[in-house]
Amino acid sequence: MTGCGPGGVARAFSGLRAPVWLAGALMLLAGADPLAAQPDPPPPPAADSQVAGPAETRLAGYVGWYGTSALPVEIGIALVEGGLVATVTGQQPLRLLPDSPHRFRVAGLPDTFLDFHWEGERAVLVRLEQRTLTLELRRAP
Repeated sequence: MTGCGPGGVARAFSGLRAPVWLAGALMLLAGADPLAAQPDPPPPPAADSQVAGPAETRLAGYVGWYGTSALPVEIGIALVEGGLVATVTGQQPLRLLPDSPHRFRVAGLPDTFLDFHWEGERAVLVRLEQRTLTLELRRAP
């Protein structure tokens, strides 16, 4: 993967499914080898310990596109069947599972979270966190 120029990471992973593409791209950005063995993810929390998600009317405040000028990555957030899904440009959507009022786990990606920051009635920034990597993406106008 050495020598990837601007957009090279996206091209290198463009044929892969969203969880593989996003996880691999994020690991490269963090300086990790995406092909190295990864530890098994922890078991999901018990049903009675899950945090209740925000009301559907509040969920609409998350909907939109978020991006950064530092990388050719955009994340779209949509409301589907009463829950949120995230889509990396050109990839399949991934369900977001409530972790706390403004923080969501990304289904299918171990140790991956989207932490939203609000101003007024809507989210204006999302912080993507995966193990040692943190990436901030601002909401498109």
